[in-house]
Formats: sequence, C-alpha cells, structure tokens
Amino acid sequence: MANTFKSDPMYSVEFELIEGVKALRIKHNWSQRKLSKKMGFAESFVGKVESYSQDEKYNLRHMVILKSIFVLKSFDKLFLSTSLNDEMVVIEYEQVPMIKKDGTVGKKLIDKVVKVIPYKMEI
Repeated sequence: MANTFKSDPMYSVEFELIEGVKALRIKHNWSQRKLSKKMGFAESFVGKVESYSQDEKYNLRHMVILKSIFVLKSFDKLFLSTSLNDEMVVIEYEQVPMIKKDGTVGKKLIDKVVKVIPYKMEI
C-alpha cells in the first residue's frame, strides 16, 4: 500500500472548489500549466492549488477568472458538489505518478484523494 498523507484542515467548500476546477480542467484536456497560463499566473500555480501538501488555494478573484475562462453561467459550476457547507475537513491523500496523455507513467507525482475526514476545531 502507498504512503498516505494528510492535509492541513480546510473548509469543505475549498476542497469542492479545487476538485471542481480540476474536473473542468481535465474535461477541457488542459494541463495544470495551461490553465495557470490562461489565468495569467505562474505556470506552477494550478499545480500548487491541486497539491494538498501546499498552502495555495483559490480565492474569489480566481473564481471570477475561472468562470470566464470556462465560460460558465454561474459560479456553482466551479464546484464538484452542489451540497456545500462550512464544515472543516482534512484530506487524506496518496502521491501517485501522473499518467501522461500517451498513457505512459510520468515522473511527476500528483495527489490522489483517498478520504475526506471531518475536522472539529478546538475553540
């Protein structure tokens, strides 16, 4: 079994946005670098957002840019789920090799979500 890692706590809405944008990116057959360029950011930006070991997250400005790039009628289409809440979660993930367009295994590792774990904040 592969090593699993856990992210820092985040809001579930952040997770749903990251995964929703990732699904749209894949549907359009765009690499992380291509989407980063379309957004006007450094080539590594989307890769950092999609990596749960990084602190980078999408913000409201990014959502406006993404809505325009993907030609969406509403922001709802950026999210993986329609049942959004303000719950905190921790993402358990594995780092697995990326599969290239030609089907071969690449050297770059990507995060594969194993489990979404509810997180209770200490007050």
